[in-house]
Amino acid sequence: MRSGILSGKSSSMGGRGFASISAFLCSILIAGCGAVPSSVSSTGTVPLGASGANISGLAFGGRQPIANATILLCEAGNTGYGSGTCNSTTNVASTTTGSNGTFTLSGYTCPTNTGLLYLKASGGVTVTGGAANPAAVLMAAIGACVNGTGAGSTQALTVNIDEATTAAGMAALAQFFNPANETIGSTSTNVAVGLTNAFATVPNLVTLSTGLAVTSTTVAGSGSLSTESITVTPDAAKINTIANVLAACINSNNTTVSPSTQCSTLFGDVNATPATDTLQADYYMATNPTDTVSGTSHVSTVYGLGSASGPYQTPTPYSSAPSDWTIAVTYGSNSENGSLYLFEYPQWLAVDSAGNIWVANNDESTETTGNSVTEMNAAGVALSQVLTSSLEGPSHIVIDPAGNIWLPNFGKSTALDDTVVEYTPTGSTTKTFTTGNGPKYLASDGQGDIFVLEPSYYGAGQLQEIIQDSLSGAPPTTIAGTLSTDFSFLTVDNNYNVWVSGGSTNAPPCTGTGTSSGCAAVYQFLYSGGAYPSTPSATYTGGGISAPELGLVVDQNNSIWNFNYGQSTLSEMSGTGTISSLSNSPFTTANLATPEEAAVDGAGNIWVADYIASSSGAIYEYAVRARLRRCRRQMVLDTKIPTPTAKATPPFFMSLSKLPSIPRAMSGPATTRPRAQRRRPTSPRS
Repeated sequence: MRSGILSGKSSSMGGRGFASISAFLCSILIAGCGAVPSSVSSTGTVPLGASGANISGLAFGGRQPIANATILLCEAGNTGYGSGTCNSTTNVASTTTGSNGTFTLSGYTCPTNTGLLYLKASGGVTVTGGAANPAAVLMAAIGACVNGTGAGSTQALTVNIDEATTAAGMAALAQFFNPANETIGSTSTNVAVGLTNAFATVPNLVTLSTGLAVTSTTVAGSGSLSTESITVTPDAAKINTIANVLAACINSNNTTVSPSTQCSTLFGDVNATPATDTLQADYYMATNPTDTVSGTSHVSTVYGLGSASGPYQTPTPYSSAPSDWTIAVTYGSNSENGSLYLFEYPQWLAVDSAGNIWVANNDESTETTGNSVTEMNAAGVALSQVLTSSLEGPSHIVIDPAGNIWLPNFGKSTALDDTVVEYTPTGSTTKTFTTGNGPKYLASDGQGDIFVLEPSYYGAGQLQEIIQDSLSGAPPTTIAGTLSTDFSFLTVDNNYNVWVSGGSTNAPPCTGTGTSSGCAAVYQFLYSGGAYPSTPSATYTGGGISAPELGLVVDQNNSIWNFNYGQSTLSEMSGTGTISSLSNSPFTTANLATPEEAAVDGAGNIWVADYIASSSGAIYEYAVRARLRRCRRQMVLDTKIPTPTAKATPPFFMSLSKLPSIPRAMSGPATTRPRAQRRRPTSPRS
């Protein structure tokens, strides 16, 4: 999926309360790589080849029935992103709506490729007494084929297909949608996880049996957490706002010979190459969420097509134009597992290869009491929670390639801890490693080695390495022990080189080296001959680096992006030993105030959590566009996502899935350089 998850803190209630994290659904979708609830499974419960359940319902345009519309039941493909076939000759089942918009599909067999189904409604008479509207195309994402026979099976499904089901389905499946053929599909290796989980997100956004947006739903946990629950709250007001925009075109007198103003405006303002129907337009709204065409955003114009008094009113749609069409979803809980809440001061997140989200809960005021790690899947099902005394102020979380979960025990400012713990995917403690003084942040390389950064809050900053498969208790290897690092972060590039931000505005040579002063520089430690140097291979201050803190990420091109805290600038750099920046770095943007953290998605776009203590903050997405003739790149503000109103505090940390995704239309191609062959460091192993 392409998608982001944002952490937050709980509202105060004796130190505890309803805490939440948020996801954002657009062309980036966390559900595309998560686990799934029991109702949608890829492990053998889908009745492939069995008789499918009857599907009946209504096709609505602006809550008015659509007569004589073509209804197609189609299967998502498994031969590539956007694969599959859905037309009048190749489908699972088809029919035509009656004069009152009703339809029934029966007598079909559950297909055997993916078994994941969706409905399309095309054309039909959308205005009483009018002609057929060829631009009226709607979608409803059903998910796994339902067995229509057998004891205990669901015998029938009710699906009302309309603008709300279209908006919700596209938010969940845009990364798997092909706008040219209007089909859904994935690679065969990503069906069981990514595609299945994307479909599993839909019930949290819209109720198919009514065709109405979900305002809030409670999802029960599983296993040992079956008595606990997580409340999922999508931005239903925005779903309705999008639905009203689509309805403006669908309920207009639009024909091929005489296109309506509503349809023409919508199609031309959402993409440089105009859309041809409402489903395609919705795709462009999801993947180009600021409706930017030729450098100009058309969100206000598109919003104006659907009035605030439009047909979708529960809940009330936006009363003014949003900044973009990204749909936020908040996952909150006040369920208490024993003495701890599922989310208690959630601050750091990581996404595993199954798409499950691991949340590090750090109640800094208590050091140990209240600290835990909670696992939930992309549909909001709580799967597990680690409750052990080995968590003492967990200040970060990373997941290695084998799926092991790593957390540094920073402790708290008045009592630093000195351990890093590793958990298996089942949540049991496997190993503990003693570091130095206050391990704060971690990074994992492609082979599972863990790098530990101890900033110089209380002495010399340290960079250490825990070799993959090291025995529990084995001392980490100290790479460097006299770093001038303050509010610093680290990342590992595609060639196993380690980069560390200095975490301060102090100009080099940073006379306080080895103390808590920090430095306005980025350090590089080159991997060579199976080891790292004890001092930085390079100390880089170019590219406009001024306040390098937590926003330090590597993209697919092996470029390092640094976000200068409080400076409203982004710096880019790359190189091995000799570091350089693009000629137009730093990239200046008035949008950012205090970038706290960043992540890169599968299309190479960069997402930034902007922490503004005096307000709710925001999430920004920046598209990296290639200037092919001049071999230069530029940063383009693509999306601003205001912090969901349900969140109590500004955004702090962001995590994105690592699955490949279809680059959005305004982005340049993202390529990956070959990774260097790594010779493994010598170290005791289990």
